[in-house]
Amino acid sequence: MALSNYLDLKMKLETIMGELTCSFQYSDDYRNLIDGDEKNWLLYDKFAKSVTELDLNYVPESDQDDLMLRVQDTEKYAKLYQYFIQWMFADLRLLRYFPPQYFRQAEMVHGLVTLHGERVKIMTMIYFLFGKVNPIEEFEPFQILANEVYFLDEKNQVQPPDLMLVYLIQQIMLEGKIIQMLFDMSEQNDDLDEQKKKLKTHYQAQLDYLTDSLLKTWELKPSLKESFVEESVPALNYMQKFLLFSSLMGACHSLDKSFIVDFHNDFQDYCVKYGILSKTSKLEPLGKVLKMSKGEKVYYTDVTSVVTNKFIQDVKEVVDSNASENDEIIKKSTSELFSAMKFKDIFDTSIYQYYMYEQEKIQWHTHDVVKYMDKYKSKLEITDNDYELLDIIKEIGYCEAYAYTIGYNNMIHMGRDHSFVLWNVLQCHEELKHFHAIRVMLQASGTQTKYLDEDFVARMFNPPKAEYFKSQYDMFFINFLGETHNIRAYLLLAECFQNSHFIEVMKWITDDEVVHKKVFAAHFQAMCKRDPNWEKDSYECMIEQSLGVHQAQTCVHYHTMMKKIGKFYVKKGGITALEFLNKSLRAQYLELKSLYSPEIFTMSEMDFRQRQVKAYAF
Repeated sequence: MALSNYLDLKMKLETIMGELTCSFQYSDDYRNLIDGDEKNWLLYDKFAKSVTELDLNYVPESDQDDLMLRVQDTEKYAKLYQYFIQWMFADLRLLRYFPPQYFRQAEMVHGLVTLHGERVKIMTMIYFLFGKVNPIEEFEPFQILANEVYFLDEKNQVQPPDLMLVYLIQQIMLEGKIIQMLFDMSEQNDDLDEQKKKLKTHYQAQLDYLTDSLLKTWELKPSLKESFVEESVPALNYMQKFLLFSSLMGACHSLDKSFIVDFHNDFQDYCVKYGILSKTSKLEPLGKVLKMSKGEKVYYTDVTSVVTNKFIQDVKEVVDSNASENDEIIKKSTSELFSAMKFKDIFDTSIYQYYMYEQEKIQWHTHDVVKYMDKYKSKLEITDNDYELLDIIKEIGYCEAYAYTIGYNNMIHMGRDHSFVLWNVLQCHEELKHFHAIRVMLQASGTQTKYLDEDFVARMFNPPKAEYFKSQYDMFFINFLGETHNIRAYLLLAECFQNSHFIEVMKWITDDEVVHKKVFAAHFQAMCKRDPNWEKDSYECMIEQSLGVHQAQTCVHYHTMMKKIGKFYVKKGGITALEFLNKSLRAQYLELKSLYSPEIFTMSEMDFRQRQVKAYAF
């Protein structure tokens, strides 16, 4: 049975939106450490350890109704809070345009995913702490194109990678200073003071990581440093002439007349100190820095016109001459692009909070694996059976490292579902964490790990494409069923280890996958509440096209891993490769069936198995 005309059109329009909001130009310039260099992943490990061991209270439970302000003009403070949250939200959406410039620079890509996730948590933390000073219901509306037209101009997508790193350094430095300003103007208590200190440490770790990554990039490719144009560095921010940033600077200035000049001077001094700039320069008049010239306004109007005209033309091409009954869905699709949206509707943190709540129960980080393996390294007793399993685990590590591509496939839908990205980028970081945990475990066992180095990982990435996760329904099923399979795979492999320490690490990874599966299930329920047709449409889509795909199916190591697992079970006996798949498919079917109402979910288990088994074919 083919998809209904309505659903087919709906998904085609979603794909057009996805290609608009997540269409990138990926760099194929390799800048990595190779051949088992001891500094492989060193900057990432240091950064991840620094920020994750702070134990910040990202979802405060205490009521902030009694939060007192030191400033007399609370209206100005409320404006600062509002513009900061809106600017940071827009900036985190735009962050997706940076990793493609480092697509073959593996440590940089992994670091940006972790940086993205950590900043999402900080943004929501500020929202929870200070939200009472200006309720989100009163925020000004958010308009996609107005905040994203900078990168919709393809020339801005392809900029020197070192310059884009300077953009991030500048952004992080400013973000950290504004957050400290928000805390400084509030009446302090012990809890707030502790969080303020931890956030200051967090931002310093971000700054160190980005600066060290810039210097590493120049070391690996000196020609970039030689061609670096210092005059290209913006005075305050690469988005400084756009309204949202200008409003934020206005709010800062109204509370502290020296803030803007002080920040500019601090940034310039920092860049000179680390050899990014050869000398400091004075800040031009703010009217020139923060406002577009007439020519710039015309330029971005033209960019917007090109983008919108192409979008409208693409929409028209998928609608045939007899599609008058589809007017409603066409209008809805175009309105999502052109209409301003209530900020409360796009900043829904409910699933994010559920994710954080569930993750907190089992939270662990890569440095916990380092400490755990260091404790037992001298006592590790590893059998031939364990070494054979470690070879399989290595292939799983490759697939987990591939999570960058999976995560940005998921982001294809961010143009429509903003709240989804709030938590899904954290899941992507968790998957990358699994790669690094496996890397640490292999190193502790003395297994050769040079093929887990930065350069090798960079060479296996495939650029994300909209057609991989064609619709929001595909995206859900591929992730939900993939997580369900991963849970079963990790548990069965853990049971086969004879070394108890390896079993422990595998169970930590499994715990994460359980959380991911539960949160995707919560996402399913949330979508059903938001759209009364979502359950029915998703089921129809699943029947016709979503099954038979695994998250990492486009990664060559996924197929290698599945073959090695099959051979291992055939060789060892006890459980066959077929029984392994049987347990996985059984779990997937039951999990899926539990989501749907009985009148909609009528697929037999045999039918499901026949459709889904091709995702795991050896």
